[in-house]
Order: sequence, then structure tokens, then C-alpha cells
Amino acid sequence: MLVMLVGPAFLAPTLTPVAVGETVSQVTSEEATERFERYPALRRCLQEKCAAWASPPAPAWVDWLCRGLIDDPDRLGQDLTLWALLAIYPARLLEYVLSPQKCLAVRGVPLAAVSDLALNPVAVEQAKAQISLFFDDIGSDIGEEQFRKLVACTSGRLSYEFDRLVAILQQDRFSVSAGDIELVRSRFSACDGLSRARLASLDVFVTTPPPAAADPDGKWGVSEWVDWVTGQYLPFRHSQVRRGKSAPAVEQSVCRFSDWYVREYASIHQNADLSLVHVMNKWADLIRDDSLSVVAIVDCLPASFWPLVRRVLTQAGFHQHEVGFRFSPLPSDTANAKRRLLTGTWQQDSVGYPDLVERRGKSDWSAKEAVYLPDLKALATFAPPPSGAVVFLNFLPIDELLHSDTESAGGTYEEGLHRLLTRLSEGIRDLVARWAGPSDRMGLYVVTDHGACRILEEEQESFDSKVASKLFSNEKHRFAYVPDKEAQSVPDNLWALGYRFKQPFVQEEGVYFIPRGHSTVRTGQRGAHFVHGGASPEEIIVPAAVFRPVKTTWKEPSVRFLDLRFDSEGKATFYVLRVTALRVEVANPNSEAMILTQSEMLTPEGDIKEFTRLEIPGHSTGVADVSVYFQKAAQERDELALQFTYKLAGEEHSFSMNTGARFKTAVSGGFSLRDLA
Repeated sequence: MLVMLVGPAFLAPTLTPVAVGETVSQVTSEEATERFERYPALRRCLQEKCAAWASPPAPAWVDWLCRGLIDDPDRLGQDLTLWALLAIYPARLLEYVLSPQKCLAVRGVPLAAVSDLALNPVAVEQAKAQISLFFDDIGSDIGEEQFRKLVACTSGRLSYEFDRLVAILQQDRFSVSAGDIELVRSRFSACDGLSRARLASLDVFVTTPPPAAADPDGKWGVSEWVDWVTGQYLPFRHSQVRRGKSAPAVEQSVCRFSDWYVREYASIHQNADLSLVHVMNKWADLIRDDSLSVVAIVDCLPASFWPLVRRVLTQAGFHQHEVGFRFSPLPSDTANAKRRLLTGTWQQDSVGYPDLVERRGKSDWSAKEAVYLPDLKALATFAPPPSGAVVFLNFLPIDELLHSDTESAGGTYEEGLHRLLTRLSEGIRDLVARWAGPSDRMGLYVVTDHGACRILEEEQESFDSKVASKLFSNEKHRFAYVPDKEAQSVPDNLWALGYRFKQPFVQEEGVYFIPRGHSTVRTGQRGAHFVHGGASPEEIIVPAAVFRPVKTTWKEPSVRFLDLRFDSEGKATFYVLRVTALRVEVANPNSEAMILTQSEMLTPEGDIKEFTRLEIPGHSTGVADVSVYFQKAAQERDELALQFTYKLAGEEHSFSMNTGARFKTAVSGGFSLRDLA
């Protein structure tokens, strides 16, 4: 009767910790409550079942819990919820909300028994009140060690706890490591109400060292600038903006980038491998080989958010095959850049996007239909012909999101982007599902027309005049267009904040004002939202990538041990019962960066004492430091073998390496009586 009218939890002959959550949920459900009232015999069945569960040799906590199931299951749910949420906090928090007798009883219940308990909303509010007092008392002036202890004492089941931890991180009181963030993420990985995007956004709090001074001798070229921007500057800038702290030395480097880009603009955009204008030309052969090609033009996507794009597309079944960075033309705005991206030429044409796509299709892919889709609604209703097509999807919502003050409404840009990109990836996935062609003949080309930046208070250089108010009427744009006749009337001290720019490849009326670095003329463009049109690295350097619904074949890294000592038989010599520092050189032959995340000793008997995550850029080499401890039993072995786990393009892989080895006992531990002084 219990199984049929209450739930299957009562089939079990004993009440184990793993069944407590399900049992309490079934007994306290509205349906069960109504049935217990309707059928008195059902309550007698519950009493008999609980008596059987609580009979010896059942532990004492089972007896207490069974009595609660019979007498007041709702009160029991509240007590267990308080235990689940406050168990690891200081003991007095629980004692403030439960009597001494109840505290003694719930502390006997294994924590594993309440790990999946459905939380009682009344008890949740009581627990939140106590947690609030606790966080208010400890304040925010804590160090890394205290923060780790704080994370460990949270239940990990309340988004309120997560918010309080984030508030401490925002105080920027200590150097936050990737390990600190991983602790928080792991603790709250199953928390209701926390999206994957919110957990992923924690990376912004990792203390990122400022980038080295850029172009110190004034001789940098494209490769040096791209490496500096993507490898050092963008991670730092992303964190810097969230923290709201200016870095004058870094801003000087940003200004040098603007100077260099404007100076080298013509040569950069004459290079088909660098210019965003020519990216479709570089993809022409790939698209011709496809049966179905989808070109997703994600409007206004800063390169800082590229990892989020890749993660969402990978989750939707698309695998990155190629990624690179391109230079957006000036001014870095949609009206200027997108048309040139679509046509592959510098000549601007006033016809609409659908006509531009049709022309491009006839000139480059005459064997296939070229289609322009303005939004996801059009994508959802488009039926790709069996013969294939080249589909251009103009995805605008990200531009709209980044130009809004999302954070003042309590959200984050990462969360908003995750939602929009999920819709995009699902729409493209559904299109591929509707298409009858082979998956290996489908290509997804993701590109953006320009990037965007957020400007800090201290970085803004404004110019207050009627002329400036007229020129900078659009709060989204940092640049201004000045007709030739009016250029002479613009004050010199306004021009001093940027550059007089004319497009070198076409004859155009007028001149553009392009701001230098992060300076901006129009007030109100700082902090609250993203802007673009300037020549900062975030606005100019943009990602362009190829995805396919089939996995790419990545090359295995090349690895070797460094600095080993070998005996006369060619075996590496190690000592047991000592921590040994190993150095492993790893060469990454792929274009994508790889991240070593974990190491494990396969043989001999021993432990990994210390290993630090290591990121190795594409076509580069890195050295991993691993501290190992060999147990005494290792003396019976003749080989050292390690296994490393690494991530590449969002996917996890592993490799192992080994060497012949001899493990010895040290003749002396190196101690002397002087150590006792």
C-alpha cells in the first residue's frame, strides 16, 4: 500500500543514507499528505514500516528519523534542511534555529543522507538568515587561506551563498588563483538556480598579471601584437574591467597598439590572411567543398568571449577545426565592416544585405544557392535544398545585449551571452538535422564584424563642446564622421585625442575621427556598457573560426623528460622516500592551445605531490614541473610512467610517458646534530 500510494522508497528492507532524501520527499508531498488523511490504514502501514526500519541493529539516527516521519514529516523536512545547509558552518548557527535536543539528533544523521534532500522553503529562509549573520560578521577583509576555508564550510546548495562569495571576490583583497575559482565552481556545480554561464563567469576573478610592456623597442609586427593581445592583454583586460581598476602602464601599451594599427593599416588589410574584409576569400575553397555552409556573422563579439562561443557550440555537437584572428577595418562599426565582410571588397554599396549575398554567391559559389537570413526565426523556417547552399545568418542580439546596461539589472554579460549563443547553436543544429546531406560535408563558419570595449572612468578623456556633442551623437560609437568642409572647424585639442583617418583603398568624402587607446570624447560611454568604433585591441582583433559536426583529428603532443640522471645502464636514477622534482617538456603541434590540467603516476608506487596547470599555445613548447614522492616499494620497479590529462579545443585528452628507471634508498637523509639547534 505504501509503495502504491506514497512511493517506491518503501520497497527497501532498510533505511540507508542514500534513500533518506527520496523517502522524506515522498512522505511530505501534497499527494501523500492527502492520502494519509483519507486512508487511516495507510498511516498504520507507515508506522509498521518505520518500526521495521528502526529495529535493531539500525543506528540511532534511523529511529529518530522514523519517528519524525510518523509524527510530523514536515517538521522533519525542515530540521533536515537546516542540517543540510548549516552542518559545516560554526556549530552555533544550527543551535540558533534548533533546540539542543534537535541539534543532537540531526548531528547523528550522516551528511550523505541529506545531500540530495529536497530543501524545505521555510527552513531555507531560516538558514539564509543565519548564513547572512555569519558573512556579515566575518566581513570581506580575508586572505586566500581564509577564503578557501569559507568555501569549504558552505553547503553549496544555495545561490545566496554563491552571491556572498562572489561579493568577497569582488573586493579584490587577495590574489585569486584558478584553484580558488575551481573550488567554488566544484562546490556549487549542482546548485539549483546557478547556470553554467554564471559558474563559468567566475574566471574573471582570477588574478591575471598585467601584460608586459608592448613593443618596447618600436619594432613589433603583426605576430608580436597578436600574441600580446590574445595571450596577455585580453585576459587581463577582461578581469580589469570587471574589477574597475585602471592600469596606466597597460593603457600606454594600448595606445601604442592604436598608433601601430593606424600606421600599418594599409599593409595589414592588403594581406588576405590578416584582413577581416578578405576572410570569405580565404574560406572560398572550403565552402566550395561543402554541400551545406552556414556563415554565422555574430555582430559585435569581443574576442574575450570566444571561449564561451566555442564551449556552447561544442556542447551542441560542433567541433572547432580552425581558428584565427582577423583585423576589423576602421571605423570598427557594423555599417562600415559588415558590408565589406560580405562583399570582400572595399567599395561600399547601398543595396541591402540579401542582394550583396546573392551577388557574392553568383561570383564565388555559382553551383550553390546563396541565402541571407536576418534572424533565428528565418533560420528555423529555412529548408536547405538537397543540392546544398551557402547560408549567411546575420545574428544581431549580441550587439543589442552588449550595448545595454545588463549589470544594473542584476545580470551578467556572460549569462546573457550564454543564453543567446545557446539559441544560436540550437538553431544551427536544427538546420543541420533538417538537411539530408552527410555531416562531413557541412561547415559552420563563425565570424564577427568588429569587437567592442568597456571604458573605465580614469581612461575617459572627454571634450565638452557643442561641436563634440554634434559629432558624437551615437552613444554606441566612439568614432565620428566629419565632412571635409567641417573638418577644419573641429578644435585641434579634439583631434589630439585620436587620429584623422581616411580609408586608403577607396575615395570617400569626409574624414573620420578615431580615438586613441580607450579615450573617448562623448561622456556617458564609460563602464556601463560596451562601445566600439575605435582602434583598441578589443575592437580591432576579432576571432574567425571553422566548425564541423565531425571531430577534427588533433596531433599528439611530443614530450620528453628534462635533466634526468642516468646510470651506466641508461636508467634514470631516483631515490625513494624523498620528494623529487621532475621537469617535462611538452611540444604542442596543433594550432590550438592545450592546457595540462592533471598528472598521475602510473608506476611505481608513489604520489604526485604538486602539479600546476600549464597552458601551451599552439605550435609552442612548455615545461611542466611535477613534484613526485616514491614509496619504498618502488625499489622493486624498473620503470617510471606518468600520465597527463590535457584539454584541447574544449575536449579532454591524455598522454603518457615513461622511462627506464632505478629506484634507490638514500644512504643518508642529510641530517646532522646541527638540525637540533
